[in-house]
Amino acid sequence: YMMLEVFKHELCHLVLHEHIKSSFLPRWLDEGVAQWASGNLGELLLYEGMFRSVRLNLARLAIPLDYLATSLPSDPRALFLAYEESLSFVNYAVKKYGRAKFITILEKLALGEKVDDAFAGVLAKPLDVVEKEWLDSIKNENRWLLWLRHYLYELLFVLGGLLAVIAFVELKLKKRRMDLEDDLD
Repeated sequence: YMMLEVFKHELCHLVLHEHIKSSFLPRWLDEGVAQWASGNLGELLLYEGMFRSVRLNLARLAIPLDYLATSLPSDPRALFLAYEESLSFVNYAVKKYGRAKFITILEKLALGEKVDDAFAGVLAKPLDVVEKEWLDSIKNENRWLLWLRHYLYELLFVLGGLLAVIAFVELKLKKRRMDLEDDLD
């Protein structure tokens, strides 16, 4: 299953670069679209669980998209942040403005428009405004829901353990009561 996701991710890179010159395709957009198209699993699956704090603090830690235009960081934590940020921005843009407009932005890049001009032309907003809106939107997410989503398995495991302890104590108390009743008879 993971190989299929990685294949879709890398195929998306190939298709993007076949149609859009690298000079018109910022690195953050390249990675964001590849993750979006492949269902977000691909190479990020390898990092699952290692950098949860990055996801939980994405709004606070976000690297400006301008810094991610030509290359991604080499530090593993910053690299994961860049991948997570790229996907988050693409998801936001598609959800807020629609898939058709997002595809139109990619088509304009394929025609040789700069990314700032493509966003402004299609969305009637410059890229930096869309980036600010995205950052505001992730700052306003319900942080406890995000935390819960990331720690759900651990919480279920702890809850299961607590329920097992409670059930054990209940059984012990019930057995003790039954023994006392037998002694009284």
